[in-house]
Amino acid sequence: MENVRSDWLFVTGAPRSGATLTSYLISLHQNAECLHETHFPIDMFFTFYPGDQSIDRIESWMPLWREASFKWMGSQEEKLGPASNIQTRIMGLIAAGGQFLKGDSPFSHCEPRVQAVMLTRACCSAIRGVCGSQSSLVFGDKSPEYCHWWGLVRELFVDCKIVYVDRDIEENAKSMVRCGFIANTVELATKEVQRYRDAIIPCNVPLMHTVKLEELEASPAEVITSMLEYLELDPSDYPMTQAIDIVQNGDLNRSRRR
Repeated sequence: MENVRSDWLFVTGAPRSGATLTSYLISLHQNAECLHETHFPIDMFFTFYPGDQSIDRIESWMPLWREASFKWMGSQEEKLGPASNIQTRIMGLIAAGGQFLKGDSPFSHCEPRVQAVMLTRACCSAIRGVCGSQSSLVFGDKSPEYCHWWGLVRELFVDCKIVYVDRDIEENAKSMVRCGFIANTVELATKEVQRYRDAIIPCNVPLMHTVKLEELEASPAEVITSMLEYLELDPSDYPMTQAIDIVQNGDLNRSRRR
């Protein structure tokens, strides 16, 4: 698609860290679209790996992804068009990809992992074309699980950008317990938060941008501008006043997170 970069965006961080808020703020830009926990690239990869015996799993996997996507597509109908039409086109692309690998394709004689990587890239590019053709230059997904799979994400999308959202560990853990993300003690929740941090912080992930939640809440304009520059999005096209209001007074503000 003309004037559309090939890289993707992945927003990640421990549950209750502020990643949802951050992905929402990114999507306020007219040239950005961040989906919400579809896990699509990871699910695509493991659906087709290792080899043809896994390709057959797509028949049982597709309806589950379709159901999850309909929930998101329904909320985006005004921007993307009728959800059923978008979804039909997406699932048709995936099904065609499966048949392509089963046939005499350039990848049919490659090792299973190469097949999985190449098909996942092709399907994600096609989905980006369907969903992003109407507005998006930066397109991606948000999920805590990308902390644990950033290496695979890098393999699938070599030039992708990763925004990691970091929150004070103790506050993050308390929020997880209060909101029922983990029905145990703050001590156990702290260990869970640390598990997400250990998966990504010590690795010095290339091309990763870190957003500190406390800094975002204290100086939203400064932090958002820095993030937009990292994503190569023009700050002059961004509704900064609206974003600041959301951070300071909106439902996603930490003061309203229970």
